[in-house]
Amino acid sequence: GRLDKDYYEKNRKKIIITRNTFAREIKNLGFTMPPSSANFVYAKPPKSISAGTLYQNLRNKGILVRYFDKPVLNDYLRITIGTMEEMVELLEAIRQEVENAENS
Repeated sequence: GRLDKDYYEKNRKKIIITRNTFAREIKNLGFTMPPSSANFVYAKPPKSISAGTLYQNLRNKGILVRYFDKPVLNDYLRITIGTMEEMVELLEAIRQEVENAENS
């Protein structure tokens, strides 16, 4: 009923705000990404680190994103939009990985 619709709308707005904030911040780290209106984004890391390496390094830290080792998609990570807190934590981990790759 009405309560479900209100909950859905509030949740949808939260996802949009979080997704837009995350997209802006990850682009500042040198990532490129196609526009998304879903609850996930495809993000292509900067040249200093491959999507496969970044996926593995994040996974080793207990952070799960999706990676598809298939043509076209193998340059991207598929990142589900979580809470703002989760996305800030993810951004921090990604920032560390990009900096490590650039300094090695």
